Amino acid sequence: MKSIIVILAGLWTSWRYTDLYSDQTLFNMIAPLGVFIFLISLLLWLLLMTPLGGRAGRADGYGSDSSDFGGDSWGGDGGGD
Repeated sequence: MKSIIVILAGLWTSWRYTDLYSDQTLFNMIAPLGVFIFLISLLLWLLLMTPLGGRAGRADGYGSDSSDFGGDSWGGDGGGD
């Protein structure tokens, strides 16, 4: 939870200090770069930590359906002539 707070605070701070027409390098180059970096970090966080990324649906990696074994791998239909 701390990571999203840091990302959002950094995004807000960078956005607030961005001024593309300023003569100072901090405001016209470093702050927009910070906005870009924090925006990418936010998107990655959303993909990894929310159901949008598909991770929350199957936490252990196994589905609830029994088709993971490719059909009838536990003995077949009994065989015969």
